[in-house]
Amino acid sequence: MATWPGMRDRTLTISSTGKLFAMTGWKIGWTTGRAEMLAAVQSTYQYLTFCMSRPLQVPMGQALLQLTPEYETTLIREYREHRTLLTDVLRACQFQIRVPRRAYFMVADYSAIATTDDRSFALNPLNRSRVAAIPMSVFLSPGCPALRTDASDGFCKQVDTLWTAAARLHAARLERRR
Repeated sequence: MATWPGMRDRTLTISSTGKLFAMTGWKIGWTTGRAEMLAAVQSTYQYLTFCMSRPLQVPMGQALLQLTPEYETTLIREYREHRTLLTDVLRACQFQIRVPRRAYFMVADYSAIATTDDRSFALNPLNRSRVAAIPMSVFLSPGCPALRTDASDGFCKQVDTLWTAAARLHAARLERRR
């Protein structure tokens, strides 16, 4: 957004090494933008986060300086392959998929295979297959009716992990048919 004409001074860019390097769980982040906007972020930061992994900040900064165009190209190619694999598997298991263009999570509507709410679905059917999903309602305000038959699935995993999940989901689908 900040690269669009007229938007640089109106945009805060927030990212993290977890997002940039596809290392989920490594929540070392940064914000860039106009100084006045950053001051507002800094003034609230102390109340939001109390656990900064200080020893990791310097190595992550050094890693950012070593990024190459090849890293980004390879990451994009691999994630497209992972996204296609997970999309194909979930569709074969009767999920309706919203294929993401710029994220490593996708939203899957399971209403064709279950009638439970998203939290129950994430806890029960997926536990039998031992494949994790995040109920979308955790991202919504209480009482919001949207996305109640949706779960989020990530493809930011090793391809072997995705194949294991695929086999488990297929086995659970076959078990449901019995």
